[in-house]
Amino acid sequence: MSTPATQLDPILIEVLHNNLLSIADEMFYALMRSAYSTNIKERHDHSSCLIDARARAVALAPHAQPIHLASMQGQVRTLLEHYGIDGLHEGDMFISNDP
Repeated sequence: MSTPATQLDPILIEVLHNNLLSIADEMFYALMRSAYSTNIKERHDHSSCLIDARARAVALAPHAQPIHLASMQGQVRTLLEHYGIDGLHEGDMFISNDP
């Protein structure tokens, strides 16, 4: 018996959710390991997050500081205003530092 297209598979959702969290977490630790700043390297005063094309948070690293989320989403909105959604292509990404 097949699952109707409108019904979401909870196992698939959980697998995808954990994969996205893992990506954000790997970014968090990569930044921490490569940082020169004591604030990042030792105090862990940084965050990483996956944000979609509508500036919605998709996955915030588990050890990230949620207070950084507002500035990250604002920065994505600014990038989208500048480049426009049509100006982005598959594989494009932005890496930023907005203290």
